[in-house]
Order: sequence, then C-alpha cells, then structure tokens
Amino acid sequence: MDNKIIVSGHDSGKIVQQIKNNYDYEYFITIEEKDVDILIQKISNQNRTQNRKEFILDWFKDNFSSNQAISSIKKKLKELDINYQFSVW
Repeated sequence: MDNKIIVSGHDSGKIVQQIKNNYDYEYFITIEEKDVDILIQKISNQNRTQNRKEFILDWFKDNFSSNQAISSIKKKLKELDINYQFSVW
C-alpha cells in the first residue's frame, strides 16, 4: 500500500496563458511515506485521537485552504525540513 501524499492543483486563464504560453497547467506536491511519518511527528501532539490519515488530511485542510495553498504548503514543508517533490505538467 502506498501511503504517500499528493496535493494537486491547476490554474487557467489569460494570465496563465501569458506566463506559460498555454491556457492551463497542473502542479503537484508529493510527500513520500517516510516523510509523511516525519511530518506527522513534527506537527502532532501526543494527545491526538485521530488516525494517521484523518489527522494529516485535517491538518492540510485547516492550514492550507487559500488561493495560495500550494505556495504555503511548500513554505511550511521547507520550514519543517520535510522532503517533497514539486512538479508541473
């Protein structure tokens, strides 16, 4: 079973077309399972009652729900020294 996290998004419109020379593009943040474990250790307290999946999904939802979510996630992962891959398609 693969327990990595993939956060994805996309942008489209005139500004994207001017910058990327294409109408839309997709982007992805991938955090491998071993790094997810490290992330959970760094952001959780000992009293958490949720299971692993619920906990990490709630953390993302509670902390990264703006239009700048991808940038904010990347910044936070860097602050926490969590390895991740960022890709654009």
